Amino acid sequence: MPSASSSVFAAAANRTSGRYVVVKLANPGALSLAEVKVWGPSPRSDQVRRRVFAPVMRSSHGTIGGMVEFRDATPADVHDIAGVLVRSWRAAYRGLLPDDVLAGLSVAEREQLWSGILTTRPPRVRAVVATLADAIVGFAAVGPPLVPADRADSTLGDLYSLYLAPEVWRRGIGTQLHAVAIDGLRSGGFTRAGLWVLDTNEPAIRFYLRLGWIDTGRTQLDQGPGGVELRERRLHHDMGRMAVAGQKPLVTD
Repeated sequence: MPSASSSVFAAAANRTSGRYVVVKLANPGALSLAEVKVWGPSPRSDQVRRRVFAPVMRSSHGTIGGMVEFRDATPADVHDIAGVLVRSWRAAYRGLLPDDVLAGLSVAEREQLWSGILTTRPPRVRAVVATLADAIVGFAAVGPPLVPADRADSTLGDLYSLYLAPEVWRRGIGTQLHAVAIDGLRSGGFTRAGLWVLDTNEPAIRFYLRLGWIDTGRTQLDQGPGGVELRERRLHHDMGRMAVAGQKPLVTD
């Protein structure tokens, strides 16, 4: 999944209000068949809040299931966000990055990074969390591109990060979080989306291609934790055409 670096500070989210929505599924177990629609502004809340039902499952963290809620991230969330990022990196990048790099990932460092971002709220940057039973299980962030050549296009926004806690993988929550993140780009005035993904992270690449992203063939070398070299691919998406066939939930206010 894409990851944010410290340069996100220079990237510059206006917090856009959204209306409270519950997505009711005929079959809660088939969460991957649900797509969160785009909601317009409403005076009832200054945060985006959306809920979908998720199947109950058991993991090493206990029983997880029920209502998944998506909302704007706040500075009070940074410790839990950092924990999700570190656990997700260690699980997703096992075998792709050196073991010592993954073992050395610091929750405190990521907490400091995202605390600064969520406190300063750079223009057009948006961060959202997914919660289950009030516990943060996912995180996504969007905003202007971090690469200067891409920032020249004011209609292009980037998906910086999209991570889930490993215990909720393969439950459709990532698809929902992706939809909320894309909505965040739209609310920021962007009409096209881009992201950088580790070129050896085949599960993430398949995830994005399934959602309509296109591999541009462009690559870059980035510096990751501990100075490790990251070779990344550039993906693009025309958000005006972003849709997933057959995903028609019943939406109520």
